Amino acid sequence: MQPLSSLVEGIEPSVTAAMMQKGRELARAGKEVINLAGGEPDFKTPQHIMDVAFAAIQSGDTHYPPSFGTPELLEAIAAKLDRENQVKVLPSQILVTPGAKWALYAALAVLLNPGDEALLLDPSWVSYAPMVELQRAVPVRVALAGAENFTVTAAAIEERITPRTRLIMVNSPNNPTGRVLRSEEMDAIARIAIQHDL
Repeated sequence: MQPLSSLVEGIEPSVTAAMMQKGRELARAGKEVINLAGGEPDFKTPQHIMDVAFAAIQSGDTHYPPSFGTPELLEAIAAKLDRENQVKVLPSQILVTPGAKWALYAALAVLLNPGDEALLLDPSWVSYAPMVELQRAVPVRVALAGAENFTVTAAAIEERITPRTRLIMVNSPNNPTGRVLRSEEMDAIARIAIQHDL
């Protein structure tokens, strides 16, 4: 199996969608590839989920739900957060989105004003910079070196912070590299965010 660094050589961080295509091409050519670019699991939807979805369709539950989630779903999420994460929230404090990207977009729309800056830990997913730009804000890339296993350092982040910086987009496990941030890296990001009120 080829190392990730050889698969992505020459691909700019801002065009990580090309990584998905490259993975597909290598797989079609008979190479063993673990393609982490798409963020999709390598297994089918579990049977019990398909059964519930099929039963809902058969019972006529095929209309638009409330845009923030059904009451039953919101209550189930609140119960899960309390039970498994010790986080107490009301169902009215939860917003269900059709995917993580929409949740990120909604957060960016709330947090960014025109001219603000958002730090992107690169390599980052292809849509992050355009999502920032749609807010008329500026994506600022924090380049993470492949030779250093894409390790996040306080120095790399601090170097890119300006008075216009409003947030740091953190993605772990990272898409497209698949790398999971270590606790020291998360602690450094949190310290910087608190220090700069990000």
